Amino acid sequence: MTTYNTDLQLPIGHVPKEDYMDEMLDVHNALELLAQAVYKHIVTIDADYTATLDDYTILLDTSSNTVAVTLPDAADVPFGKRYELKTLDVSFTGSVVSDSIDESASPVSITYPDSITVVSDNTGWWII
Repeated sequence: MTTYNTDLQLPIGHVPKEDYMDEMLDVHNALELLAQAVYKHIVTIDADYTATLDDYTILLDTSSNTVAVTLPDAADVPFGKRYELKTLDVSFTGSVVSDSIDESASPVSITYPDSITVVSDNTGWWII
């Protein structure tokens, strides 16, 4: 649950206006969005997984089996959305599945110690 501090410290003799609270909430919302941009979500998986919009770094635990990550449709994510993917073990490989990665419908394999970063341009995913 989000809580807000409504105890404003204003100079003596100053009468608070109704819109001060709205302005504070706007600032709070902007700071919350900035924090989401700065602090990236990391998830470790050991089974097939579908990436979410909250994910940023996806670590593939391939110590027991091959793990596949399915990316969302590039048109359904914000322009510039990126995922960093890395395998954590040499035993098996990981793969990234999408309708279009570098204009190909074929899954992309990731072997330890490699990693890939993909970014969406809203028409497809690109390895960068």
